[in-house]
Amino acid sequence: MTTRTRRMIALLIALVWASASAQAGGQEGDLWLHTARGEAFYRIVQDAATVDLYEAFRAQHELQGDDSIGAEVMRAVHAVLAADHPDDVVVAEAICAAVTGAGSRPRLDGGGPPLQTSDSPPGIVGWFPDAVHVAPSDLPTFGVLARTLVVIDEFDLDALLRAVESGPASGAAPTMWNVLYADHASAAGTDPEAYEAPHGHLVLYHLLRSVAGETVVLAGARRYLHHDGTEAADHLIVHAEVANETIDVHLLAIDFDDLDTIDAALVGLWRVDGDPVVVMSWGLVDCAVRDHYAREHAPVDAMDAPRSYAEFMHDVIAESDELAALAGRLCSAFAEAIGDAFGGDPSCNEELDVAALAPLLTVAALATSDQRAAEALRIAERDFSDALTFFASAGNQGLVFPMPPAAWPGISGVAACSARQPGLAPFSNAPGFAAAPHHENVVALGAWFVSPEVAPAGALGYWGTSFAAPHAAAAYAADGYGSFHPLVDAYWLSCDLP
Repeated sequence: MTTRTRRMIALLIALVWASASAQAGGQEGDLWLHTARGEAFYRIVQDAATVDLYEAFRAQHELQGDDSIGAEVMRAVHAVLAADHPDDVVVAEAICAAVTGAGSRPRLDGGGPPLQTSDSPPGIVGWFPDAVHVAPSDLPTFGVLARTLVVIDEFDLDALLRAVESGPASGAAPTMWNVLYADHASAAGTDPEAYEAPHGHLVLYHLLRSVAGETVVLAGARRYLHHDGTEAADHLIVHAEVANETIDVHLLAIDFDDLDTIDAALVGLWRVDGDPVVVMSWGLVDCAVRDHYAREHAPVDAMDAPRSYAEFMHDVIAESDELAALAGRLCSAFAEAIGDAFGGDPSCNEELDVAALAPLLTVAALATSDQRAAEALRIAERDFSDALTFFASAGNQGLVFPMPPAAWPGISGVAACSARQPGLAPFSNAPGFAAAPHHENVVALGAWFVSPEVAPAGALGYWGTSFAAPHAAAAYAADGYGSFHPLVDAYWLSCDLP
């Protein structure tokens, strides 16, 4: 028996086992081939058996490439998008970074416009009177760091350098916010009220708050110098003073539309000394789907949006006229084995339409995008050694699996909790897979942050797994897992604020 044959048998067993697990779950387990028309999407993507299906489809794409089920689904998705917007150029298999919120318009703050609370002024969208708000002074801090922090994200490094060099800034939240966000917008001639700073600026702001709250002093910044004395255009070091000690935070700039810049940033980590702790507060998705989702949801506010990125993909799949034959392919490949597993007909037949199969095909499409991203960045070839510790945001889709890079071995996926509320925050993906090592699943405070300097008084300034990841990284850089609560499923951090 060849290695390829053994892997295909293992894939088939995984699919059959996942289907059996779904059957055993009763109403919560009604999954894929048993999904009725009109089934709520989140009843599918929140089922535990979906994790096994996701991993099985990812393995299938690794083996079969363009012949995999997920690849066929993505071709159909691109066809639908091209038909809806014939003037667009859809690049097949292109992967981009994204920070789309949970049903929000994909603004670069990870969470869309401010959300209304019980004491919000008129005009703030959304209504969450039961949300526990976390002000700058409430956020747990971790103090002087034992390891070096690195943030890989979108930055305007020239603007940050100008702003930080304009003079030392006390750690008072409004002042630090002005240095990292508003001041450099003014310097660029942009109205600070309308300016959207790159996503990494808000991540850096939250990271420094997690290190030492309002006691941080921004002491300066400098470009990283290569051995020959030339400046690295994509690498800035921010100096911050904490308790009379100076810490350095390395910023590696990427372009969300250019995967080569992410590759360069991962390679550039060798420049950083001090056993770096790396923050990646973004996900990797199909470029065409991301751009069309952004276009459709641009005018939609925060949690009032009708669907998330994953739901948007699901609905595109359900519209396709090219996937009708896929039910037959699934059944012809797996019907006998599934029937044997259940001792009877598993209701797998060629009469199932695309709408009934759309949830399963969505999982296949997401898994295929994950595998394509891993292949493009040559993740299997990289050495994520003990000298590097990665914390990546799990994503804001409400899924039972994380988005890449949080989905990859050797990277700790970070889900979000909200203060004093059980379980994950309603928007958060799961932090990782059950089979992953314990330390690769982390849950940290990710909502709801009230910052008057970011949003009007009484509004929720920002939220998302984008901010759970830097909070976890700051804690780990200070004292390893000493600040975490090691529970059965993951390490939990700051979810039980007093």
